[in-house]
Amino acid sequence: MSRDYKNNFYPRFWSKVCVKSKKVCWEWSGSISPNGYGKFSIKNHPHSAHVLSYKFYHDDHDSSLCIDHICMNKKCVNPWHLRQVTRKVNNTENTDGVGARNKVKTKCAKGHKYTNENTRIKIVRGNESRVCRICERLWRKKCPSYGDNSKRAALNKLKKTKICEHAKY
Repeated sequence: MSRDYKNNFYPRFWSKVCVKSKKVCWEWSGSISPNGYGKFSIKNHPHSAHVLSYKFYHDDHDSSLCIDHICMNKKCVNPWHLRQVTRKVNNTENTDGVGARNKVKTKCAKGHKYTNENTRIKIVRGNESRVCRICERLWRKKCPSYGDNSKRAALNKLKKTKICEHAKY
């Protein structure tokens, strides 16, 4: 972050923070976004307060990474409570979101244990999920066409072939 940038906004930014020791959270007293994070405007553009705090103290900011609260306090802007992580880590480690809840599960919905032998990793649109092999085998017995792409391929081919101009495919 450039020195001019820091000099222009630094005092106004820190006037909205009660700075204490490095060990405790420094709560943001300025504007709060609907999702609970501190907001700070620079030239009428809103910025996340914790991201600016990280940028003020760390020169290694990578814009492709997320700034994560180690303390799990969304209002905290203490730079020693913040770290850079990937979106995947941010969504699974310090959150109460779906990814974090599913990560700690040890059994599937039917109660089978997630083990290396019994678990298959499925990737859909870049997101990983676990599939219980026992449940998958039981499902295939009930529905023989499960996982059979030949019917789907035939249907897609049919959709691409216009039989009638008025038909909706």
